[in-house]
Amino acid sequence: MTLRTQLDDALRRVRDLEQEVAQLKEQSKPRIDIPPHWVIQASKQALRRTGKWNDSYNVLSTYYAIPTVRNLVDDSKVPKGADGVYYRNEKTVYGKKGGMSTWIAMHEFAHHLCTHLMPIGGEAEQAFCDSFATEVEKNWA
Repeated sequence: MTLRTQLDDALRRVRDLEQEVAQLKEQSKPRIDIPPHWVIQASKQALRRTGKWNDSYNVLSTYYAIPTVRNLVDDSKVPKGADGVYYRNEKTVYGKKGGMSTWIAMHEFAHHLCTHLMPIGGEAEQAFCDSFATEVEKNWA
C-alpha cells in the first residue's frame, strides 16, 4: 500500500466520521414529556404494593431509561423548611420520617430526570420540576 493510498483511506474515514457526527448533532435533544397515564398508574401501583417510593421510582426510571434513583428517609439530610431533597452525586431522594406527598416525590424525581436527560440548573430547573410534579399528580388519581 502506497503512502498516497493510506492518506486517501484516512481522509475517507475522516469524512465518514464527520458525516456521522453531523447526523448525531441533527438528532433531536432528549425530551422529557409527562409519562403516559399507564406508566403513572404502574408507578402508583408499585408504591401501593410495597409502600416504598423506590419501587415507584424504578418504574419511572425504567420508562425514561435512566439509572434508578434511591429514596431514603433521613431528616438530617433534608434542608430546614423542605419536605424532600435530591442529591445528584448520590442519585438519592431524601425524605422526612413523616413521608413524602406525591407532589414532593415527583418533584424530586424530576431533578433526577434533569440530571440525566436535560441538565438545566437554577430556577429553570425548579420551575420544570414543579410543573412535572403537578402534571404527574393530576394523573396519579
